[in-house]
Amino acid sequence: ADCIVGGRRGTYEIAISRFEGGVTLTFSDLGELRSAYNALEQQKTELVIANRALEAQKAELAALAEEMRAARRALDEEMAQRVALEGELRRLASVDDLTGAINRRAFMEILQREVARSVRYGHPLSVITLDVDHFKRINDAYGHAVGDDVLRQVAGALVAAVRTGVDEVARVGGEEFAVILPETHMEGACILADRLRGLLAEIEIDASDPSLITASFGIATWDNRFETIETWLAGADAALYRAKQGGRDRIEMAALPPAASQSRAA
Repeated sequence: ADCIVGGRRGTYEIAISRFEGGVTLTFSDLGELRSAYNALEQQKTELVIANRALEAQKAELAALAEEMRAARRALDEEMAQRVALEGELRRLASVDDLTGAINRRAFMEILQREVARSVRYGHPLSVITLDVDHFKRINDAYGHAVGDDVLRQVAGALVAAVRTGVDEVARVGGEEFAVILPETHMEGACILADRLRGLLAEIEIDASDPSLITASFGIATWDNRFETIETWLAGADAALYRAKQGGRDRIEMAALPPAASQSRAA
């Protein structure tokens, strides 16, 4: 009802109740209730709007997080590809294109490491150098394609004969190869060289040609009295040259430096 209560005109709800033999009138200002209700409705609307904004932000953050995860995956993949590419480039830089054996540069790097290890720990280390006999005749008679195939077969035979992950096979020149043999004395290197001679003899130049592939071998075992790696390799090459001069298809051992020979003789 519209009335004046306490000097204020408004719309009131009147409740009548009995109290101690009389009645009690309770006036509730409906205007204030409406205002409070309207305020609550306004707050509800604002909360709904705020919730929608939060949901939109949540969706945006979820989308952003997914974009970041996708970017991270792409970056990880790119890094993995780059690492693989760098590894492949390093491998290609150290591998002979024709035979798949390591090249001369990689051979020298590995040899330097193995010599340093041999010097430090006193472990034996040997190297075999070999040169395919009469290779020019093969190229002249059958062409370079057949010659290249022979070199590939030689490299394959060497790799198959050595210890995987321990020894290293290198193509150090046109038809010249070398094998690094860690933890190997001269006797063991000679046994392997003789085995390699047999394996090379099984290679066919041409299906219609029964001629054998032979090679001349030089062997040198590292001794601290060699002045440098170069003089050590020169000893192996000199032994190989003696094998060539001695009729080819032979194995020769490098002599120790003069000072070392005299010391041992004493």
